[in-house]
Amino acid sequence: MTLPPGRSRLLRRHFLAPTERVLLEMHPSKWWYFPGPCLLGLLLVLPLDYLVLARLFGGLPALPWLSAHLASAAASHPVDWTVGLGGAALLLTAFWLGWLIYRTVQWAEQTYAVTDERIIQQTGLVLHVIQDIPVRQIRDVNVYQRRLGAWLLRYGNLRFKSLSEVDAPDYLLRSDEMKAVSGQPSRQPDGRALPKSQFDLLERMFDPRDPTARASGVEWWVGVPDPFRIERTVEAATRSASVPAGGGYSPPVR
Repeated sequence: MTLPPGRSRLLRRHFLAPTERVLLEMHPSKWWYFPGPCLLGLLLVLPLDYLVLARLFGGLPALPWLSAHLASAAASHPVDWTVGLGGAALLLTAFWLGWLIYRTVQWAEQTYAVTDERIIQQTGLVLHVIQDIPVRQIRDVNVYQRRLGAWLLRYGNLRFKSLSEVDAPDYLLRSDEMKAVSGQPSRQPDGRALPKSQFDLLERMFDPRDPTARASGVEWWVGVPDPFRIERTVEAATRSASVPAGGGYSPPVR
């Protein structure tokens, strides 16, 4: 469903210009945030909770292989294991629910959008931090799918290079960190370990988790669904923005 100009489902109200039109908007892929909690729940938390409930109430069908193993353990150790197992299940379930809630908040507070004027990254549920780059300033878009699961499940990372990006050699030679390396201190003022070489600094520039990347004019979108579709949309918006007035946005050709 196409929204009228100035309207959005996920972005903060009144952030868009009256004539600005949203082309794409999305949260990160659920496959990026939830495999860990889901695997822990299916493989450990739910079977353990089920076993405790079956032990306490007795009306639930038991798991034959697990019941036989526990029966032999109880015969060799006659102390009732229900209390200990129930406590372990309670603690594990609380940890699992906390982790699931934390990942859900992380997923919900990240919003990515492409308009006919900007690419936008919004962070936060109530208090928002919004970062954007005009499409006219985007030099290049790169897609990173370094895991087999990312390729199969169609998600990945996007790296946007803008006109404000500092070239790597110039940035590295002027870096205060490289001056500090020459003095051979062991730590930076913020406590982080100093890079050992220019190659370490270059690697950090391309790491979406490191603030050095953003400081050098690089924008990362992490764990986005269908990244190649976003790449095509951004490239089409960039081409349309360079067309003289009246040209307008033309959607990407599939």
